[in-house]
Amino acid sequence: MTSAIERREQLVEILRLRHSDRVCNLAVELGVSEKTIYRDVLALSLSYPIEAISGMRGGVVWTGKQATAPVVTDREIEALNNALAFASPEDKAVIARLIKTLRPEEPFSAEWLFKILEASGLTQRRLADRLGITEFAFSNYLSGKRKPTAIVERKIREMYREVKHEG
Repeated sequence: MTSAIERREQLVEILRLRHSDRVCNLAVELGVSEKTIYRDVLALSLSYPIEAISGMRGGVVWTGKQATAPVVTDREIEALNNALAFASPEDKAVIARLIKTLRPEEPFSAEWLFKILEASGLTQRRLADRLGITEFAFSNYLSGKRKPTAIVERKIREMYREVKHEG
């Protein structure tokens, strides 16, 4: 269980990277209630450019300028990864978060779905079933009309990593 401070730090990092997300997705991802997310956003909005938007298309939005990530070399990331082996448990968490911040995952791409379909031999319907979504939603992701929720994106990312490592 994380403290409120740690959870809020995670929320800030998530919003810096994604720029917005639905409250229900953030609540599931951080393991808290939607009310807690709203309370955290209220507290964070005093220090960060974050706000909650109500309504059907509502959620939490990073309203500030997109933060530019510092340029780091592969060797610097490798050195941080090497430091993980010797770090205390508390420092490991900090170093891991730093690595993730310096080298965030690439943004979702519909191309991943095409590669997963090709490598797996599954139909769109079967892959949608495995992801726990409708075929219609899958089609929207594939065409780029919509982006998946954080939970679905995580499942797609895992499948894509498997395909990349096999291929």
